[in-house]
Amino acid sequence: MKTITKTVSSEIVVTKSKFIGNLFHIETKEDAELLIEQVRKKYFDARHNCFAYVMYDKSSSQIIKKSSDDGEPSGTAGAPILECLIGAELVNTLCIVTRYFGGVLLGTGGLTRAYASSCKESIIKAQSEKIICDLHEGYEINLELPYDLYNQVKRILETKIYKEINSEFAEKVHMKFFIEKTDLASFQKELTNLASCEFPISKSPLTIFTKE
Repeated sequence: MKTITKTVSSEIVVTKSKFIGNLFHIETKEDAELLIEQVRKKYFDARHNCFAYVMYDKSSSQIIKKSSDDGEPSGTAGAPILECLIGAELVNTLCIVTRYFGGVLLGTGGLTRAYASSCKESIIKAQSEKIICDLHEGYEINLELPYDLYNQVKRILETKIYKEINSEFAEKVHMKFFIEKTDLASFQKELTNLASCEFPISKSPLTIFTKE
């Protein structure tokens, strides 16, 4: 899975119709709805604002997909945009393609290709700007440990896919970090072997995170 880290836009012209593709990072359905409404207001004079998004729902640990043709013939806009996002393995990503009609009908095949091309152009631009990063499925971990084990635990984590959130130093060290699902069991085993005892680990429900 991958996601984009910031908004990117591109523009193509197909048989006099202008297609503006915008890619956004989203975390919730409400994020998507707000952005769709903002784009509709920005391009109020456009004929269509078609969209698709792929989102990881943290509450259910499920992938949610949604698309809209926004008045174009059924299946000619939202579906090809969605297929492009899926093909690029993008999650938590919304693509809105705005069309300014150029006076020439494109037909269903032409529309499908045009909307797909617009989305692909935005993805290519995001790749060139290096704003696409990997997403990892895992857990947010809270861990409390003695000071003398902190550096050793850090070294163990550096052999895993993880992302540190913060560490607080009080009577003991309180670490908070993300760790990939497939690395959690081995981390717990190495931690137990290191200390010759078990430390209580608090973990969140399954979620996704970036290392960046």
